Amino acid sequence: PVPNSEMLLISKIDSDEIYAHWHKQSGFILVLIAVLFGLGVVGGFMLWQIKLKKHFQNLYESELAYSTESERHSVMMHAIGDGVISTDTKGFIEFMNPAAEVLTGWKGPDALGKSVTEVYKIINRDTRESPPHPVLLALDDKKPVTAVEYPLLLTRDGREIPITDNAAPIFDNSGKIIGAVLSFRDRTEDQRSHLLLQLRVLLHDYATTHTIDELLVKTLDEMCAYTDSPIGFYHFVEEDQETILLQQWSTQTRAIYCHAEGEQIHYPVSSAGIWADSIRQKRPIIHNDYASLPNKKGLPEGHAELTREMVIPIIRNDHVVAVFGIGNRETEYSEDDLESIGYLGDITGNIIAQKRADSRIRNFANNWSKTFDASDDAIALLDSDQKIQQSNEAFKKLFNKTDQEINFHYCYHIVHACDEPLSYCPFIEMQASNQRESIEMEMNDRIFRVVADPIWSDDGELTGAVHVISDITTQVNAARRIEESEEKFRNLVEASPDALYIQINGFIQYANAAALKLFEVSDLKDFINTPVMDLIHPDFHHLMRERVENITKHKRQVPLIEEKMISRKGRVFDAEVATTSISLDREVGVQVIVRDISARKKSEAALQLQNQQLDLIYSSVADGIFSLTVEAGPRFRFESVNPAFLKMTGAHSEEVLGQTL
Repeated sequence: PVPNSEMLLISKIDSDEIYAHWHKQSGFILVLIAVLFGLGVVGGFMLWQIKLKKHFQNLYESELAYSTESERHSVMMHAIGDGVISTDTKGFIEFMNPAAEVLTGWKGPDALGKSVTEVYKIINRDTRESPPHPVLLALDDKKPVTAVEYPLLLTRDGREIPITDNAAPIFDNSGKIIGAVLSFRDRTEDQRSHLLLQLRVLLHDYATTHTIDELLVKTLDEMCAYTDSPIGFYHFVEEDQETILLQQWSTQTRAIYCHAEGEQIHYPVSSAGIWADSIRQKRPIIHNDYASLPNKKGLPEGHAELTREMVIPIIRNDHVVAVFGIGNRETEYSEDDLESIGYLGDITGNIIAQKRADSRIRNFANNWSKTFDASDDAIALLDSDQKIQQSNEAFKKLFNKTDQEINFHYCYHIVHACDEPLSYCPFIEMQASNQRESIEMEMNDRIFRVVADPIWSDDGELTGAVHVISDITTQVNAARRIEESEEKFRNLVEASPDALYIQINGFIQYANAAALKLFEVSDLKDFINTPVMDLIHPDFHHLMRERVENITKHKRQVPLIEEKMISRKGRVFDAEVATTSISLDREVGVQVIVRDISARKKSEAALQLQNQQLDLIYSSVADGIFSLTVEAGPRFRFESVNPAFLKMTGAHSEEVLGQTL
């Protein structure tokens, strides 16, 4: 029944109708599932294809990277200077780079497959025995092997090369040994450098306790031993570049080969054979076939037969100062020999130059010390605190004290016997004025001039002073007498330190401070190597050459002379010159002491005028007048008398002058 109605609802249900809708939905679902499954299969296939493509891409990139790395390693192996050999686990060669081919003398194709012990043969350089092979040790011990001692490599063509080597096993990713690698390099240059360094140290040490000649023999012996040469020589070349001073030969040369030549013989370059071309051309020469050379001058009597030689000049300031050489090696000399022997020769040249300079300094110091002690003036060297650092014999004699009582004491303790410097002390005034200061003072009834001359360091700092005490009693008394005689001798010539310089071969090699001042030079460096003739007036050049020749060549003494000299600023002055010879390391030099007598010349002229005036007075006055000189004793001796005195005494001047009172 239908609610709220009288109607009835009648219906019929068919099972096919009921399931038809579900059948339709089920078919749709199945189709959908099939589609989805197909899509999944297609997607999976596409994903698999993508992964496969990426896999092959990775394989390709890996192969390319491996190929690139292999090529890079191959280029590196072929480019490096060290020899590299790789082997299998039994020590048979699988790879050999070009450097290994050059060092062993084996070509790569010939060496591949051969035992490494056959290609890479080594021996101990001292025992000549074969040590354990590094490759076999590395394979057996499964660890790297480094050479403890430097062995010799025996090449295929019979050469012996000093080497250093390293060997190491090669492992795969699983840690299994698949072979070994050997690296080695030529130590010839290292060994040569090390040996040359040892020889340099040896020669420097040897030079400290031996003479130049002994050093030369030692150097030549080492050169000959280094090159297996039985002949060696070392000669000096004079400044004129035209004279060779035959100097030294190696021990073996002197004992076996040469008997005709001697030391210190002067030999003209023009007379020397083709070996002297090294001097003429200022370059090293090698003659590996001496017998075939044209223009040979022959060998001196007693000289060995010469088969080959290598001669090297030592050049300083574009001048050949020495020449040395070796000869008669069984094998030819090479550029490497030239470089090595040239290095040793240059070292020796430097050592000799230093020893000569040291010798000059020692000789100068000795001469300076003698001059220092020979001075009649009391001289002391003070530091900036006024402490005495050194004093001469006259200083010690003046104050009757020893070196221990003087040195490192304050000068005012010694000179003035006080605890503080005097206010008028010349050292104090010198510190304030930065120039020479002096005073006159009396001690023990004597009159002294005390001078303080500043000493400057290279950087302009005042480091001390030269303290000079001169006994001027005689001069002062003479001055007083002159002043009492109407001041006729008012302008006395004051004594000053003499200028001194040393010349060698016509060039200044040393000058003292007084010389620098006299010749108006501010720095000694600017004065060294100055031609001596630049200081001599042209009118006196011939005289100076004659005096130098008499001193140096004829060993004659020359008298004191007066001449005109020229300062570096062009000032011409009269000088009193004393010249003597001096020896500096087998070189004959000339020591020249110069005193500026320009003032004395003027004083002599004034004195002559005064004497003329005095003679006029003597001859015109009626009183008898005479003058006396005071001598030790004391004694008084007649120096001059006037006519009135002779008339009073009835004597002749010859009977009075020079006689004692």
